[in-house]
Amino acid sequence: MTRSNTARRTVAALLTAGVATVLMTATPAHADSNDSCHPSGVMPRVGVFGNLAPTPSDPLVRAQGWVGAGPACSPTGSFDGYRTDAGGYAAMAWRLTESMEPSEFLSTGSATPLAGRDDLAPGDGLLNPAGFGHVVVFDHWADDAHTSYLGYEFTSAGVQHRTIPYPYFAGHGDFRPVRAAH
Repeated sequence: MTRSNTARRTVAALLTAGVATVLMTATPAHADSNDSCHPSGVMPRVGVFGNLAPTPSDPLVRAQGWVGAGPACSPTGSFDGYRTDAGGYAAMAWRLTESMEPSEFLSTGSATPLAGRDDLAPGDGLLNPAGFGHVVVFDHWADDAHTSYLGYEFTSAGVQHRTIPYPYFAGHGDFRPVRAAH
């Protein structure tokens, strides 16, 4: 086999693997729930992780790392040293040293409110701090009118990268734009 044939086969295999990954991680336009896979009751805080935080500096690179990786949503489980729910996922993407409930991001100073949608930048978040809360890592706007965006989130259906209406699907709480405190 010639080098050019080998190169073409390698490229074809990589493209096939990429398409398969996209198809396996495709999600419906709207999931049934934005839950953080929490049963009712107090959720455990997962300890401080120190230097176990992922090394890439870009929160979107870290967020993408869990898409298709298969962690099951469980407030008592962990993956890469972070709790496997929305709070742990955002903490991992934002390189926080501790998993926490989304409802704790503001009170602990781990995230700060933004003035509005036009202040959102890639890697920021949309936070619903009510109850146990939920959080989405903002990727980018899906339209020029800023009425929908692509976001990364961990729901009971797993880690997803999908288009979400701003600020979130109707009936799922009061989502606010936030930025991780660094």
